[in-house]
Amino acid sequence: MNDDNAVDCAEEERKQRIIKQAITHKNFDTSVQRQSMSVPEMAKLLGIKKTDSYYLVHKEVFETRIVGGHMRVMIDSFEKWYRSQFHYKKVTGEKPGAKYNHTLSVPDAAEYMNVPVWDLYCFIKRSIVPPFEVRKINGVLRVDKKSLNEWLDMRARAKEELDV
Repeated sequence: MNDDNAVDCAEEERKQRIIKQAITHKNFDTSVQRQSMSVPEMAKLLGIKKTDSYYLVHKEVFETRIVGGHMRVMIDSFEKWYRSQFHYKKVTGEKPGAKYNHTLSVPDAAEYMNVPVWDLYCFIKRSIVPPFEVRKINGVLRVDKKSLNEWLDMRARAKEELDV
């Protein structure tokens, strides 16, 4: 019986410690998977100011909830949004837009092709149907890596045939 009481007491103390840490945001037990973060924590993670952080919240780009009178950002929703955008960058160094790793920005594609960026923008704009896939994602032009490589390979083969 004493062993059961000791286990119950230890479990209750652990629960109370976790609740206290969660409320004070200090020394939070990382073994417990967090499901939300405060708006100031989100702002700190993105390296943005208070106004910008609440701008994102009110745009409803990720899920938020009111808990105990405080607004909380749901971490899974935030991470999903972060992987699908390119504008905001985490201070931890993790690159945004992981959802679109199969694409390149126009400046990156121009560097890959070893051509000036402006020339590539003009080429894409003047082409009725560009020879490789170009999509506008969140207002930014992105070039599909696979279709760009296929087009470059096709051009290289055509050049070899002409040289022969």
